[in-house]
Amino acid sequence: IGCKLLNISMQAISDAKANAQVMKEQLEEQLAKYEKELSELNDFISRKEKLERDLEDTKAALVRERRENEQSLQDLERKAMQEKERLKREMMDRIRSTREEIVKLTDKQLDATTKKTIQENEQMSSELSFQSKESERLIKLNQR
Repeated sequence: IGCKLLNISMQAISDAKANAQVMKEQLEEQLAKYEKELSELNDFISRKEKLERDLEDTKAALVRERRENEQSLQDLERKAMQEKERLKREMMDRIRSTREEIVKLTDKQLDATTKKTIQENEQMSSELSFQSKESERLIKLNQR
């Protein structure tokens, strides 16, 4: 009985060792699986953090670029308004200058016309005076 009990105990110990070995292997496999998942999770977290930083950098760059574009647009609008005002002043100067030239030309033409008319009037007066004197002379001559 003692040997049989010893054999049974040895068998139980052997079975327990085998079960312990199987359980150890299963736990080691599970541990390896969890370590792999943890490593993948850590890689994912690192990539995610990098992507989030990149996203924030891109957002900041976009905001900065938008501000620069708005500033450029305001500058262009201001320059366009200044150019429009400059062209308006230039056009007004041209109109004023053209008016002045027209007035001068008209004055010159009026002066020439007026001078010609005065000259013609003087000639007519001279002619009239001569004709009047001639008429008086002829009247005196006929009365004698």
